[in-house]
Amino acid sequence: MKTTMKFLTVMFLSLMILTSSCTKKDNPAPQPVVPPIISLVDLNGTWNFQNYELNGTSYTECSQVPINEFGGFIILTLKFTNSNICEEIDPCNSVDFSDIPFTLNTTTNILTLENQGTPLTYQVISYDSSTKLLKIKNTLNNGINTLKKQ
Repeated sequence: MKTTMKFLTVMFLSLMILTSSCTKKDNPAPQPVVPPIISLVDLNGTWNFQNYELNGTSYTECSQVPINEFGGFIILTLKFTNSNICEEIDPCNSVDFSDIPFTLNTTTNILTLENQGTPLTYQVISYDSSTKLLKIKNTLNNGINTLKKQ
């Protein structure tokens, strides 16, 4: 009887220790998997300006863009190469930057141009492979560029 009582006491204490000493940690919610919108292979090539939208206003020509208000690089053409280098052309300001390193994060769909030490970051919104239209949103001012592949 004494042995049974000791055994039950040890079992009860063991159970108490096991259930009270371990706290369940909350697992953070898994991050949603965002499928890549465009690949580096599809990005490679020349992309010509089609449209720029900002605050509900659409711009299609240099004369429409209030450059002083928004700064340059609104109407642009981008030429991407396989070596992660691109050329940026701003026809409104007659500016042409060559050999700009860029990265495309296919996990977050972020395109970053390292323009003279100042990164220009764009969220890739959509890419239609049949029409070759690419929409990218400037993360600085939320302006949306629509580009068409040549």
